[in-house]
Amino acid sequence: MKNALQKPLAQLERPLALVACDLDGTLLNENSEVSPENQKVLIDCLDQGIKVLLVTGRPYRFAKTLRDSLDPRIGIISYVGAYLDLDSESENRAYPMSKAQIEQMLEISENFDLECYLKSIDTVYAYNAPSGIGLYPKEIMQNVELKDPHLALNQEILKTIYFGRDYSQVLELRKALESCPEFTITDGGFGGCEVVRHDRNKGVALSEALAYFGIPRAASIAFGDSHNDLDLLAASGLGVAMGNATAELKAAADYVCLKNSEDGVAEVIKSILAEA
Repeated sequence: MKNALQKPLAQLERPLALVACDLDGTLLNENSEVSPENQKVLIDCLDQGIKVLLVTGRPYRFAKTLRDSLDPRIGIISYVGAYLDLDSESENRAYPMSKAQIEQMLEISENFDLECYLKSIDTVYAYNAPSGIGLYPKEIMQNVELKDPHLALNQEILKTIYFGRDYSQVLELRKALESCPEFTITDGGFGGCEVVRHDRNKGVALSEALAYFGIPRAASIAFGDSHNDLDLLAASGLGVAMGNATAELKAAADYVCLKNSEDGVAEVIKSILAEA
């Protein structure tokens, strides 16, 4: 853990104005729940006028269900930055892949024996997907099985995930896709890779949210645990990696807090609020 918490906190402009939290492995504990301690500190932030954003690679509908159980004042950045619902005053923003981008992605991926899940705002289009790792309960998302992934070409696809038990194939596909400037490729920590269009990632979306709210970067803090949080932490005034985060993210972070199972998010925010 990087020294005393007080040192990195000096990077923040007072008062803190925005908190951005990844979900899996960060705000959510090992039971995929928000602990009472984490929930309380987020509501304390909202009551003090501090904006709170859930920032995730998961579908919007998953994040919205969680937000509805916590507090309606919370904003959402989902699909690795490809869909934004910042507050009740603004229109939601969607950034789907173009048909040409989807075609190019599918042309490259057809050389690999991997599960494919193309995701729109309300539907998962699954191809060659025996594990079902990218599917959701029907009350959250519709699940449609495709015999040909090209049948999803006319849909507004916000994100695609590829998964395979042979991780070497995932790595080979990732390398092939990363050579194309049309895509942003990230790893959400589930043993697969995520694909969104080239101009989207969590950091881009956070910067857009800060501009929308008129909040300087130095007044923001972001929490994450995985590869797809690198841009998120870099775009914030203070980037915090969880104690259970990847070594890559810990090395890039300003501070490493307690694990998600130990309420690391609450630990840091309570320290900030105590100093305000």
